[in-house]
Amino acid sequence: MTDVSLIAKPPSSLKRILLVTLAIFVPLFAALYVSLDIYDQQQRLAYINREDLALQNRVTALNTELDRSLSLLRNLPQVLAQSRDVTETLAQSDSQAMRNRLNRFLARATEDLKVDIMWAMDRTGDTVAASNYDQAASLIGGNYAYRDYFKTALAGGKGHQFAIGATTLVPGFYFSAPVTYQDEVIGVVAMKINVSNLLNWVMQPNVMVSDSVGLVIMASNPDYVLRAMPDSPLQAMSDDQQLQRYQQHQFEKLRLDISDIYGGYTLWRLGNNTSPALIKRQASHENDFEGIAYSYLDQLDELDHRHTAHLLIALVASGLLSLAIASTLVYLLRSHDGERQLRASNAKLEMLNNQLEALAGEDPLTGIFNRRKLDLLLEEEWTRSRRYRRPLSVAVLDLDYFKKINDTLGHGAGDAVLIHVARLLSSNKRSTDILARLGGEEFVMVLPETHAQDAQILMERLRQMISAEPTPWKQESITVTISIGITSLGREDKISDLLRRADEALYEAKGAGRNQVYVHCPAHVNQFG
Repeated sequence: MTDVSLIAKPPSSLKRILLVTLAIFVPLFAALYVSLDIYDQQQRLAYINREDLALQNRVTALNTELDRSLSLLRNLPQVLAQSRDVTETLAQSDSQAMRNRLNRFLARATEDLKVDIMWAMDRTGDTVAASNYDQAASLIGGNYAYRDYFKTALAGGKGHQFAIGATTLVPGFYFSAPVTYQDEVIGVVAMKINVSNLLNWVMQPNVMVSDSVGLVIMASNPDYVLRAMPDSPLQAMSDDQQLQRYQQHQFEKLRLDISDIYGGYTLWRLGNNTSPALIKRQASHENDFEGIAYSYLDQLDELDHRHTAHLLIALVASGLLSLAIASTLVYLLRSHDGERQLRASNAKLEMLNNQLEALAGEDPLTGIFNRRKLDLLLEEEWTRSRRYRRPLSVAVLDLDYFKKINDTLGHGAGDAVLIHVARLLSSNKRSTDILARLGGEEFVMVLPETHAQDAQILMERLRQMISAEPTPWKQESITVTISIGITSLGREDKISDLLRRADEALYEAKGAGRNQVYVHCPAHVNQFG
């Protein structure tokens, strides 16, 4: 409560006004500051949540399209490997006539299947036929035994790999399949599609695709292509391995630094962009690539500016309101009925301080959370429970025959009982539980990650403890009992539904004789967990 002696004997009215203004302004602005800070933080997190969900949808769509297209392409070499032209040519690789026929066959297949090049290799990796047989950069005669796609196919599997062509120096995806003759692998047929023909995969903004060792092979921003992700296994490859796969080495890293951690989200600094970014990375379950989607959180700056404006408004409003109250108080003190006005002013200031204490979130008598703080925390738990589909229970606790204590022993005894019960509940609740005084002799406990039946066990233990530990009062002790109503969150419940059912359960406990725990979870309420 503001000490009115500060304004009783100041040297002048101006000093009186300044002292009272300061005494009111500090707690008023502090309360507004805390409230606005909580509100603006919730706005920032809501914005980041929306962006995070949108990113997850984008990276999932990117990977789905890539997997679908690559799965179709992976099966084509297997079909070609089973053709008679491929099998007979590799079985009799010394026949130039058969090689010529296979060259023409591969050229037709390349055109029909809309890929860039196809070729056939013997067991040593030498190319014996290719769809570009009549071009200067023909693959015929080249040896590609060092390529991973060749090694996989020679071992009997379906190979696929991103690499840069050793002859064409063009990046692309390679697919291969073994060619068998009389149950023996006699060669490999391979196919390539250039990255330039697949850029429609990354037409949506702010996406990238990296290969199995973390090299960005496609990106909506061309500056990111052929950059290595910071955590890329590419850094551990030798220069010879990089040259064999990519025809170059010492790739520049993609700039990706942690910018901030906000509300459980990691914000990044990507490339040369100064805005913080959210990033979602999702590896393919079917192919050796990783889809990456990112979003620049440009609106965070706007939200920060809005927060600053809110604080300035709160500062000015607190100052003006404090000045108005102080001026009124000084005027009343200077009136003829100063003593009466002083008491009235004192009462007004006490009321204001009580309101400020309530804004701060603490019940002034028991020291636990008040109703306003409970509303904020319960909304957070309700939101978390619905988002992650986790159980949540609420218990309403009410002291039995509390009015009788006040009437017979006085309000001092009643206050002592409330303080004692609040201390017992606080000391014996779990660290994750939330305890608040709803008003009068009524308390509320919010129980995250707790089903109704488990909540009933916890509340029964508290009920027995309270009745077994009386409140010391002067030369005697006061024994009290408590009635408790419990319910759990249903999938369609609003917060008001949750509190209403808990109250209904409490009324059932009261009506059944008090000092009982009742659970009210109707059959139609589908619960989480």
